[in-house]
Amino acid sequence: MQRKYVRTAFTKTYNNLISNLNETEPNLEVVNMSMAKLERLALDLNKFDDQILSLVLQEKDEDKYGTEYASIEVYQDHLEAAKIKVNTYLNEIARKDSAKTELSSCSSPRSHRRKLKLPKIELKEFG
Repeated sequence: MQRKYVRTAFTKTYNNLISNLNETEPNLEVVNMSMAKLERLALDLNKFDDQILSLVLQEKDEDKYGTEYASIEVYQDHLEAAKIKVNTYLNEIARKDSAKTELSSCSSPRSHRRKLKLPKIELKEFG
């Protein structure tokens, strides 16, 4: 019975996270908080799932076990998908930040650049 509530909370958190990531400018704080909550709920869900699978194994009902295992896999797939999407988003942010840093360092005004006096080079003629 408790697993039902954990699954409901997991699904709501997952949907919230995905909808936030699909926005034009996702809120990084909401993304991080949702991912942390999703991982915590996944741990709780794993405990309940293990208990239920062991009870089904005791009944020796393969069909029921297969059905139960398939429903568990759906939630694990959602967790993996969320991790991949969050990592992709974080890598995108890091890439944009590094590009901004490179642009700002390259586009500094000429007055701030160093002026170096280099020696003149004389070429020797052979012949």
